[in-house]
Amino acid sequence: MKPLRAARMRRLLRHQVAAAASLLLLGVSAVASHAQGGPARAKFGDWEMRCEKPAGAAAEQCALIQSVVAEDKSNVNLVVIVLKTSDGKSRLLRVIAPLGVLLPSGLGLKIDQTDVGRAGFVKCLPTGCIAEVMMDDKLIDQLKSGKTATFIIHQVPEEGIGLPLTLQGFKDGFAFELPRLRVPSIFGGGEQKEGQPGPPGATPDCPEVFVESGAAMLRSPPDADSANVRYQLSLGETARECVVDGDRLTIRVGLEGSAVLGALGQPGAFGANLRVAIRRLKDDTLVASKTYRVSASIPKGGTRGEFQVVADPFTVPLMSPRAQDDYEILVGFQGAEKPAAEKKRKGG
Repeated sequence: MKPLRAARMRRLLRHQVAAAASLLLLGVSAVASHAQGGPARAKFGDWEMRCEKPAGAAAEQCALIQSVVAEDKSNVNLVVIVLKTSDGKSRLLRVIAPLGVLLPSGLGLKIDQTDVGRAGFVKCLPTGCIAEVMMDDKLIDQLKSGKTATFIIHQVPEEGIGLPLTLQGFKDGFAFELPRLRVPSIFGGGEQKEGQPGPPGATPDCPEVFVESGAAMLRSPPDADSANVRYQLSLGETARECVVDGDRLTIRVGLEGSAVLGALGQPGAFGANLRVAIRRLKDDTLVASKTYRVSASIPKGGTRGEFQVVADPFTVPLMSPRAQDDYEILVGFQGAEKPAAEKKRKGG
């Protein structure tokens, strides 16, 4: 048996991780070496989720990435990428190893104390040599339940170098699915088409919008029955857009609504105060709140008018990879009656 030396490892610099991620996500083409890595969309232990749009593809492709470099040999490093194919049917494990590895020896893998097997290198580029293996359910389960994955390379035939990566966070990261990014027409420019990039840092993981209990409409007079209503203001479509910038999350909220004349109503302009707020879920605290005066005009001979408001951006701390688990967006008319009922979820 060939001796195995375990290398002392340190984390790769963030820009090195990003460059390697681009290289592999873009199909390891020659031009990919010039690409810049996208920002990390989420973090799971020592694993990061990064996304890139391959050339000619309609949408982004995301992958889990972890990278390390040996402390005693700066030219011994490893980038490990786990991704699902665009059709969602296959799971790939791609590894970029340093130039100078012995290609015939291939890349070995141990999970904890279990020898998993060996994969051949498929090609070498100026930045390193690439090994790839199609993951089956058994290997995925081993990665999910294991503590350490040790990848083994050879620079000389007599000795293998073991490069360990922690598997902490792999299970959650592998199961995590980014929801599809949607930029609503409320924010201008029409509905975003599939694969069309959003603003820099845009993330589909955005807090959900809820209408506060009893605040979806405002009637005048408040206690009037249908035969005695002058007008009624109601909320319609809501939308939100989120952008990650470092450890901050910026949230934009847009709302549409209408005014409808009642039996006793006359044409004119009808307004009300509308509140938009961000609530932190862990302690049920409002961390930001703004009130807007909305107005809808109903012309002579008409019975309905529309209003639209785009709230000023809210910026809050990014607490975890899943903002929708940390915050919620509350909207509602001020002064409306609020019966004891649950908040109502809105689309967008």
